[in-house]
Amino acid sequence: MRKLILSAALVAVAAAQTFPVAGVVTDAIRGAPLERAHVILGSGSDRPLTLVTTADGKFSFDVPQGKYNLYAERNGWRMQYGTFGSSVGFGSAIITGPGQDTAHLSLQWYAPAAISGAVTDEQGEPVRDATVQLMCDSAEGGWKRVVQAGTAATDDRGEYRFAPLAAGKYYIVVTGQPWYATRAPRAPSDLSVGYPPTYFPGTTDARTAVPITLKAGTEAHADVAIRATAGVSLRIRCPGIGAQDDICQGITSLYLPGIGGQEVIQPTGNNWATHSLSGVLPGRYTVRFAGQELSASRVIDVGSDDLTIDLTMQQPTLITGTVTFKNGLPKRGSTLNIGMMDPTTGDAVGFPVEPDGTFRIANANAAPFRPFLYGSAAQFIAQMSVEGAPFKDGVVDLTENTAVNLKIVASDETGRVKGFAMNGDTPAPAVMVVLAPRTESHDPTNYRGFQTESDGSFDYVNIPAGDYLLFAVDRLDLEYTNPDVVRPYLSSAMAVHLPAHGVVEQRVPLSATPKE
Repeated sequence: MRKLILSAALVAVAAAQTFPVAGVVTDAIRGAPLERAHVILGSGSDRPLTLVTTADGKFSFDVPQGKYNLYAERNGWRMQYGTFGSSVGFGSAIITGPGQDTAHLSLQWYAPAAISGAVTDEQGEPVRDATVQLMCDSAEGGWKRVVQAGTAATDDRGEYRFAPLAAGKYYIVVTGQPWYATRAPRAPSDLSVGYPPTYFPGTTDARTAVPITLKAGTEAHADVAIRATAGVSLRIRCPGIGAQDDICQGITSLYLPGIGGQEVIQPTGNNWATHSLSGVLPGRYTVRFAGQELSASRVIDVGSDDLTIDLTMQQPTLITGTVTFKNGLPKRGSTLNIGMMDPTTGDAVGFPVEPDGTFRIANANAAPFRPFLYGSAAQFIAQMSVEGAPFKDGVVDLTENTAVNLKIVASDETGRVKGFAMNGDTPAPAVMVVLAPRTESHDPTNYRGFQTESDGSFDYVNIPAGDYLLFAVDRLDLEYTNPDVVRPYLSSAMAVHLPAHGVVEQRVPLSATPKE
């Protein structure tokens, strides 16, 4: 009995043991301690611990052994431990426990930045209600691309401002219509004008746009002068919807290709007398119509003459499908979703798979997508067939189709790859560990990245069984989903064979960045 009591006491002492999470929040630009920073420490399950720093910028918590996320927030701008001024990286968790030095942390806080400017016309007058679109270079998720970062409308002085922003490389494009054309009730021909999309510092060619390199804590000024250009009238008809004179009863929009595949909307006027769009400038557009039940899309070329085009109406694209399970149903209560990834931009959306394995996606975009499975059920696509649309190299093309059915065979033959990135004999925190397929693939979902935690650890779960190559590099912006970028690292990578339901542990040395 005495031994039992002693054992219970030792368990209670171990459970009550705590470890420090302490350090200093530093203004990364000034190199000084950051006063009045809101420091947040959370584990995801319990209520987070918080405090506000004083003049010395110090913080200190005592917590049980575990895994925690650490943030510093000031004036609404939040930084996670392990991220940097350009928001590169996933962030690193704090791992507490015996032998872990978590009492001397340095949490770098990078002040937010901003971009502001004014839009003027050919007379040097401010342009009110112009649309200013902000785009930026991104390396999120190992995929380098240009992404949308915000939109703003100019005020009565033609001015705009984007804030707060992370440091990085940004692009500005301005679109709009002259006020005298938009105010005209019937847009006569001499008012059929528009502003072509104009990129900073004043070019209408996206290829010659100049990026704005924004540093943390700074405000860049980017003025853009736009010039009205003569346009034509574009009458768009929607035959087959039963409207008088085939009038399109819905919303019609024109889009132009922009930087990095991002589209730019081209504003136009409405000539109510002729039921047409006015001020349409010469160029190649994608016309999209969205009605209550029907939609249409078409690429057109606009020249110097008025134009009439007919759109072919389509029912909303519907995707249905069934997931069957190679090794039996997932555990009760687990979740399974089907994702749709844009093969060009990497953007993805997800939809639930029902307990019986069926799914239904209404109003899907009529565009190519790469399907994948995710969720706590830990399943991946082992086989797939497609009815109603072209299917090649893992991509389903919905461009010309409105009813598609997917038949998916899912497998739970996954495993776990974990370990530590090492810089010599020392664990390397906040570096990138990449797990690449042994056979080169152009499917980005076959490549995985993990930013190591405060103790240098990484942990890949739910990885399809198979053969892989594993390496670590001190480059959080590595485009690891690109086989051309990854290839130079593979000659020195570690070979990993992952059996189904197995666990592989590795210590991975940091690789040198290949010379270009």
